[in-house]
Amino acid sequence: MIFKNKGLLLLLFCFFLCITFLGNVKAEITSDSVKIKKIKRYIRPSIYYNSFTTPQKDLGDSLLGSYRFKQRNLGFYVPVLTKTWIDEDSIKLNTFHLLLTGNLQSSRPSFSEIDHQHKVYKITLGMRAIYSQGKNIWFFHFSPFIAQDDRTLEAPTYRFAGGLLFNRTVSNSFSYRLGIERNYTFGRKLYLPVIGFRFGQLDKFNVSILLPRSVSFNFPMGKKCYVNIFAKPNGGVYTISNSDSLYPNFGNKITFARKDIITGAQFNIRAGNIFSFFISSGFTHNRNIYFFDRIEPNGSKKADITRKVAPGLFVSLGCVIQLGKSKRVYNDHVMYDVFNINNLYTTGSSTQNLDVPANSKNYKIEQLNKIKYKDIEDLIVDE
Repeated sequence: MIFKNKGLLLLLFCFFLCITFLGNVKAEITSDSVKIKKIKRYIRPSIYYNSFTTPQKDLGDSLLGSYRFKQRNLGFYVPVLTKTWIDEDSIKLNTFHLLLTGNLQSSRPSFSEIDHQHKVYKITLGMRAIYSQGKNIWFFHFSPFIAQDDRTLEAPTYRFAGGLLFNRTVSNSFSYRLGIERNYTFGRKLYLPVIGFRFGQLDKFNVSILLPRSVSFNFPMGKKCYVNIFAKPNGGVYTISNSDSLYPNFGNKITFARKDIITGAQFNIRAGNIFSFFISSGFTHNRNIYFFDRIEPNGSKKADITRKVAPGLFVSLGCVIQLGKSKRVYNDHVMYDVFNINNLYTTGSSTQNLDVPANSKNYKIEQLNKIKYKDIEDLIVDE
């Protein structure tokens, strides 16, 4: 089985990324140097990487000792279909975006008293659909995944996360969001209502609240630096082997789960139109780890074994590469919300979305262009 060779698994994942992106970029190139390829998409193909690390903390447990957690994410999203049309009685753009998403996560929950540490891998492949009409946006995501340690990958447990979100962009400085989602962020499978608000413009100072996903204060510091002060949950559920009798009374496979609340500051550096990176640090608190004597929690509100973890510092680093070209939008805050929602649902911490324009000088030009939309409709509406 290829799952026995994690190097081959990573190679296949990277190969898939390369094929996907090369095919996407190739579609924009023509053999005729004079002919210009019409760009349909607003969201560019993106590759992202991020890491998350916490220090060792004593659990007060003679069996486990102290606990430390490290995690890395390598992922992508690619628009596979973009449609644009204009209502006959309006100059507002209506759009539909279908994205393919993927993520390979490597996690290391380390316990000082255990000889064989568990190396956990989470592999996700999913889809996102974003539909905007006037001031309304509907966002749907579906992400099947497996989350196993290196000794249980041959017989994986299949799970999925997903959700539906409605966004109303009331004005340039305010929008509200309502929805429902299924996730494992709090250490077990939960169906949760989603409610959120955005106060302030996304290209200026703004407050973004999307419960239970995140709360953040965001503001630019010049054209190249963007700062976020945030709080959000961070956790997951994994199937791991009990072959070394971590808990003698448990079965051969058990479920390990974790949840934290992380609070900190993130500095995003926009190095150019293609590359951005961030560094983030702060405190992780309200921490718990759980062990269930079953492959998947069956709805019980109580774990078989629960251990509290003391608060501590965390450090997170990451970067985003966005490829190709896209239609540019200036002062279109409905489209800014489309970009923002897509960014909020990208795995791990992420940098400021490069699709939101940083150059406000283009706003007046865009206002003039809006008057001409009806005259150039054939250039912006999909064939």
